[in-house]
Amino acid sequence: MSFTCPLCHQPLTQMNNSVICPQRHQFDVAKEGYI
Repeated sequence: MSFTCPLCHQPLTQMNNSVICPQRHQFDVAKEGYI
């Protein structure tokens, strides 16, 4: 399943404990696994 950025609608890529889009909007992934 792929996710898109809620701000710019670009695809999100997982990096460590967060996801980031090409526009550098970054969102943390909770310990429970949700964004």
